[in-house]
Amino acid sequence: MTHRWGQLVRIACLLGLGEFIRRQTSLIATEYTVLLFLAALLHAKAKNA
Repeated sequence: MTHRWGQLVRIACLLGLGEFIRRQTSLIATEYTVLLFLAALLHAKAKNA
């Protein structure tokens, strides 16, 4: 339960950061943020497996 909550908080932070970057910078930076986010998700899945 606690681990899942921490994961949700981390995802929310990543999404918030991505939104901030998207507003502040160019589309390229947004795509880079999305790639980082996907990489983080895959890493979390691999760790849980």
